Amino acid sequence: MKKVIFDIDGVLFSEENYFDVAALTIQEWLYDSIYLGLPTEADLCNIKNTNRGNISSTRYYLWGNDKLIHFLKSKGINSEWDMVHAYLSTTIGLMAREYFLKTGEKLNVCISTEKDIKKAGLVLMGLSIPGSEEILSFWQNILKNDANGIEIFDFLLFEFGKYLENVKWLQLQSNFWNMHKETFLNIYLGTNLFISEFGKFPYNGRKEGFIKFDKSLAPASKIKAMFQQIKQKGYKIAIATGRKLIETEIPFKQNNWLEEFDEEYIATVSDAEDVSKLLKCKIPDKPNPFIYYCAMFGRRKENYLNYLNGDILLDENDKYIIVGDSIADFLAAKKIGVSFIGITGTYKFSSLENILKNENCVCVDSVLKILDIL
Repeated sequence: MKKVIFDIDGVLFSEENYFDVAALTIQEWLYDSIYLGLPTEADLCNIKNTNRGNISSTRYYLWGNDKLIHFLKSKGINSEWDMVHAYLSTTIGLMAREYFLKTGEKLNVCISTEKDIKKAGLVLMGLSIPGSEEILSFWQNILKNDANGIEIFDFLLFEFGKYLENVKWLQLQSNFWNMHKETFLNIYLGTNLFISEFGKFPYNGRKEGFIKFDKSLAPASKIKAMFQQIKQKGYKIAIATGRKLIETEIPFKQNNWLEEFDEEYIATVSDAEDVSKLLKCKIPDKPNPFIYYCAMFGRRKENYLNYLNGDILLDENDKYIIVGDSIADFLAAKKIGVSFIGITGTYKFSSLENILKNENCVCVDSVLKILDIL
């Protein structure tokens, strides 16, 4: 068996669209009247206005010219949902710190239901909203070199526990996390697709959807030809992505790529969500190897427990190659014990190449160039 397993964002598609949507999600949660409704002097774009220039300025303001994104990626945070969570959690935590320094008391605020959102906004009203520079400085001071991956949230919660009466609601995959994830997905997918996926109308109203702005990192026809040539070399191909299945299938169909894959080996975070419900565990998102095992051996529920526990023996005659752009992809490949090809140059702050200098891994600046390696 020879198989090439592709990540999607930063490998096949640009991640820029996701970064834009992440910024708009933060903008809604902090400043929209249906969410926290905090005051702002910044000229942030209206969510209904899809003018790319306005969206770029909102992203620049909130993500600090993407410096915050770069920091989180350097810590192995690959999911935009988790990036949004880090930003919103830190914003609330720093506002709580200000309250504590003024009063000597911990702030009593909690967002676990939709009814809690506006109440929290009233509690936070009047406190200073930290800007991107303050958030980045806080992360750099708190999250030292020994904090990586999702464990950074343990460090953040420990710190916020000094200023908040309750921090459990700020945990990853909490109700709060799920609520802002749904905000993100409604903006990205658009309301019609959101309803088809979740069976309910979104809290943040009707959105047109940003999925149409997804842009492949090479001409779609050339990527399709690459898939075909890889298969001609005797390899099978698969997908391992932090996207949901619907986020994967739609652009793949639009680019005529879906037909090149066996859908049993298109592994997404939807599979991770399924195992979480089935086995009552946290969602095993990247860099947990679970999604990669689904791509390698099939999305078979009877194998989920083995995938989750890593009880998989690789045949020494088999050859698996993970193609990714992130530290999370590399860490998963290393943990599984398979080869890794790094895609660099698709994101302006990519630090992957520097990390791989001391590793036995190949880096290329375009996914099309992996044909020269296989």
